[in-house]
Amino acid sequence: MQPAITLREQIAGAQTTCGVLLTEHLWSQAVEVVMAAGLDYVIIDAEHLDHGAIQIAEVCAAGRMAAFPVLLRPSASTEAATRAAMDLGPCGFVTIGGECHTAGCCSRSCVAAAAEQSASRRAG
Repeated sequence: MQPAITLREQIAGAQTTCGVLLTEHLWSQAVEVVMAAGLDYVIIDAEHLDHGAIQIAEVCAAGRMAAFPVLLRPSASTEAATRAAMDLGPCGFVTIGGECHTAGCCSRSCVAAAAEQSASRRAG
């Protein structure tokens, strides 16, 4: 949970934050490469390419082990897709509001469940 808190504090403090959107090249060591480059976060793009649950979970686990924020853009901005993405272990989500607000799926319970599940995860 600490990586998510740190990233939120950086953004809230108006600090410049830079990260990488991983769309086509997703592998566990990408977290190490991005950290070594001095960037602040990684976003896994599952909207435009299906990387598979195992690969996404491995990258999220690498982020947790390194205490580095790994965010996930789910395949769709629906409650079902977000709930399924929670099981993969990202520290946060990037969603497009249009779909979500129209369908009414971004309920507080879904967001609270994501935060609670993320807080209970251990590294690895």
